[in-house]
Amino acid sequence: MSDLKEFKKILNIESKDYFLQLNREFTVDNDNREFLHKISLYCTNNLEFEKGDGQLQKGLLILGNCGTGKSSIFDIIQNISKKHKISELWYKNVSVNEIVSKFEKEGEYVVQYHQKGCIHFDDLGTEKLANSWGVKENLMARIFELRYENFKAYGLKTHVTTNLTKYELHKKYGDRVMDRFFEMFNFLELEGDSRRF
Repeated sequence: MSDLKEFKKILNIESKDYFLQLNREFTVDNDNREFLHKISLYCTNNLEFEKGDGQLQKGLLILGNCGTGKSSIFDIIQNISKKHKISELWYKNVSVNEIVSKFEKEGEYVVQYHQKGCIHFDDLGTEKLANSWGVKENLMARIFELRYENFKAYGLKTHVTTNLTKYELHKKYGDRVMDRFFEMFNFLELEGDSRRF
């Protein structure tokens, strides 16, 4: 879909439906208006997104406080992709905690599976160190290293949501991974307090 106005209309309808199922109201306000505009530009492949430092070939890394709607926007876009058959908006939604748990049970297969395909990694920074045969590692750092190679080689997109700041991401994942994050991602901040109340 390339029509920005039409996409915003669909996004508004789907967002209202999504939050209605959670007994919550969807509102556009000063905290999310610019963010939703940028998401709409990105999803419609609109070159206006690239004014400033945005790049359409990169994925999205969305930062913000708990409850601001970071994960919800990816659920909503996935719903739009399914309902309106927009394959270019499709991605797998996975929790980083679930990846670590599966790795501890199933091993390297989990790493191989998550280095391919367009994926939204939810709640980055909340995962524990993975433990395999007594060896602990920052599994997500390794997965991002592999996805970075696939981004460079094939343009593979990755999306992330996190409650961490850029500084906290740097501290947790180190110089090497953070350097790759800047190459792989458009950093978008979703401001405001929790909307869960």
